[in-house]
Amino acid sequence: MSLVVPCPGCPAQLSAPESAAGKQIRCPKCKAVAAVPAFVPVEEVPVVEAKVAAPPPKPKVQTTISCCVVCNTMVAVLAKVKVVHCPKCGFANPVRGWTDDGDEDEAPRRKAAPRNEDDEDDRPRKKTRRADDDDYEDDRPRRRRRRSVSRRGGSGRVVALVIGGLVLLGGLALGGYLLVGPGGVLAARAPVPPGWKQYDYPQSGFRAAFPAEPTVFGANVQGGFGGGPLPGGVEIPQLESMFSYTTGGIGAFGVRGQSGTQVTVEVHRYRTSIPRSSRELMARNGNGRFPGGGSNRVRWLGSSAFEMVMGGTLVRMVVLEKAVIVVQISGPNGTRARPEEENGFFDNFELTQ
Repeated sequence: MSLVVPCPGCPAQLSAPESAAGKQIRCPKCKAVAAVPAFVPVEEVPVVEAKVAAPPPKPKVQTTISCCVVCNTMVAVLAKVKVVHCPKCGFANPVRGWTDDGDEDEAPRRKAAPRNEDDEDDRPRKKTRRADDDDYEDDRPRRRRRRSVSRRGGSGRVVALVIGGLVLLGGLALGGYLLVGPGGVLAARAPVPPGWKQYDYPQSGFRAAFPAEPTVFGANVQGGFGGGPLPGGVEIPQLESMFSYTTGGIGAFGVRGQSGTQVTVEVHRYRTSIPRSSRELMARNGNGRFPGGGSNRVRWLGSSAFEMVMGGTLVRMVVLEKAVIVVQISGPNGTRARPEEENGFFDNFELTQ
């Protein structure tokens, strides 16, 4: 009897005689040395006699016989099969009476026998309350009525939705007015009146259309000028520049120009931003600058401006963040300018800074 020893250096299996037990042998392929295990006496090894186990029993498969619903062919059905195909016509017959566990389903229910009116019904009848039964007590738990609460909550939600819808519609209407209304960003502009031209004045930060090139008076103030407190406890910053642009008629400084439509623009720019309280106070004081006519509010240059008509002169004043702009426009001989001239001038007046 030979012993089989695996080579430690290669996949070869080495065959050694029993006399080599406990010694070393050399692999003829890789020349590696392998140790041959020594024999161990049987007395030194505990041995337990094992019994041959019986093979597991084969599972019992229950079968039944069924008829095909199409051709009435007898078909053998296994217990756990849900569908069986007929060997003759191939129809898939559903198998009933067996579950996945191999147990039969519940027995088919028997048809209820026709009820005889003469038979007494032994079932306990439900006790009903009569109007004259004072001893009746209803032990069933009563539910709290929430109908009134839900109605109040529902009405409150409806009112909130209605108010929210009105606020939303109001906001949309206001936004639409500010965009496409008079003076809005998307409002349609009136065209420049015929014969008028656009002029740019970067020193005052605006571009406008005039019937002729205006006469310019004013200057930049070096180091700032004026400023200080106003009535009401507010202050205005120092002036940075002050210019007047006049064309036709008599301008703001008494200079006589050409006849026809008269336009005067005064721009006062400040070194720093005007506080909001000061802007509101200056706008209120501007209402009394040209007495003799009623004033109203209009939207111009993205802000609220006041406008008034005095005789044939239209006056408009707006207080911006760092500037105050006053415009006078009138027609020849003390009459009012044509509407297309007024609209063309104000719609094409643009700020450049």
